[in-house]
Amino acid sequence: MERESVLLSIIIPSFNDPRITNAIASVRRFDDCGQVQIVVVDGGSGTALLEAVGALLHEDDILISEPDRGIFDALNKGLERAEGEFIGWIGSDDIFTPEVKSSEVIDALAQVDLFIGGTMMLRGNRVSRALWLSRFPVRAAYLGLHNPHFSTFGRATLLRSERFAVECPVADIDYFLRIFRRKPSVSVDQRTVTLMQLGGFSNASLASVIAHNREVFRIYRAYVSLPQAALALLLKTVPKLFSVFFYRIRTYRVQDELIELQA
Repeated sequence: MERESVLLSIIIPSFNDPRITNAIASVRRFDDCGQVQIVVVDGGSGTALLEAVGALLHEDDILISEPDRGIFDALNKGLERAEGEFIGWIGSDDIFTPEVKSSEVIDALAQVDLFIGGTMMLRGNRVSRALWLSRFPVRAAYLGLHNPHFSTFGRATLLRSERFAVECPVADIDYFLRIFRRKPSVSVDQRTVTLMQLGGFSNASLASVIAHNREVFRIYRAYVSLPQAALALLLKTVPKLFSVFFYRIRTYRVQDELIELQA
């Protein structure tokens, strides 16, 4: 597959988040070969924000704005509308780093089904957690060591073969376990592709953390034995706690220009 003939679509789900302009700016910087299409799936934001987003999009980009049932519904809509042979995604409050470029992702996906890079989780502009990458991500996912979802790119035919379960709060884990069940070929890159802001359901409170982990265990149990599901939940949780502790000790600060991109 010649690089000149392919398109990489990046899906950005969003709702009333002005930080999406930074996300779009980071995608533009990521696109070093002019072959990236942005697909914004907006949940029905106000007119001013939609006009600001529209002004940043190119003719071949796609803007969908209508009420949805949350981020997983938005991602499903993006999968349906994306026109690229390859697909990736990024949150409206996240950014791609300068470390990896679109041409590298496209070249890798010409040979494999999935390209997986690293993610750093931020609070403000300080790293709070890093997601370690396994050389064998398909096997590792069933042990709780997941691929960073917003640093994962794939062939559209593979990613469209499944859909996110809209009502499931951990639908991303379930989705990729189903994708991995298809035994895709994978290229793993240890560089950091995405900076992601922490927040949301799984980090909101102790009660939500417990509910989140209960749901995660239920998902694992659908694919593996009871002992392996328990081990997967443990292995998913312990590295997360270690990473948070490690980066608090280091207080590693991300350069401001990576956070405050000018749209």
